[in-house]
Amino acid sequence: MGRVTLAQELYPEAHIAVKNNRVKAHLDTNIYLKDGSNFEIELYNPLDIKVKVNIEINGTAQSTELVLDAGQRYFLDRFIDEKKKLKFDTYKVDNNEVVKDIIKNNGEVKITFYKQVVLNSVVYTKNWGTIPKKGLWDDISYTNNTINTNYYSSTTRGTNDVKSMYSSTGEVTMDSMSSHVEEPEIETGRIEKGKKSKQKFTTSYDSFESSSYVVYEYKLFPISQKPIKIISGNPPYKTTKQIVEYCDQCGRRIKKGWKYCAGCGTNCEC
Repeated sequence: MGRVTLAQELYPEAHIAVKNNRVKAHLDTNIYLKDGSNFEIELYNPLDIKVKVNIEINGTAQSTELVLDAGQRYFLDRFIDEKKKLKFDTYKVDNNEVVKDIIKNNGEVKITFYKQVVLNSVVYTKNWGTIPKKGLWDDISYTNNTINTNYYSSTTRGTNDVKSMYSSTGEVTMDSMSSHVEEPEIETGRIEKGKKSKQKFTTSYDSFESSSYVVYEYKLFPISQKPIKIISGNPPYKTTKQIVEYCDQCGRRIKKGWKYCAGCGTNCEC
């Protein structure tokens, strides 16, 4: 019997990056950035068909959507609805449950991918709807499109996820990690509109599945919220707190005494 090779299913990818360098995500979803950092959303489509990308920022979805060609990698540095760069700004708030509920969507980035609908032997009898601006995909609706005597509508977004990564509340519960000591104030951060972006888009007229294919969720936090690593000592059981630092440009761990990151050359003493 010959060798059997099973094909591995591929999924589109989404990551947070700074200056086109991917930032390491703690606990898979938590990203820590400095105040005023411009960042990008790295998008990659490993499929041989197009994918549509819906992006939510601070809990609010962009009104138009992006389309990636087959095999395309793209670093989105702006809001899709406006030519403004993605910027992370921090500020202090009262540390209580009421305020925490108010800021619960701060720093959230949700990226949802939808696969292209590939149709064979399609005969369109009627076709109308809203067409997005060049490069963006709005919710286009087709009515009475005859597809082998069946009708097809692309107006409804689905909620079924094949693969999901869910954001954390920021509380660290893993072994050898601890949360910060409770203080009267805490620092939070929102994704705001930065300087004008030069990125432009072109129009897509393709159709996409209504059910989501893969979803990624990230939560952006200020550097001050980065967890502290606890190192246990010998009897009489003294403990030492050590802050584990990572380069906010490339995500590489910074060792004690480094003046510059060995990965990207960023000044570590800023």
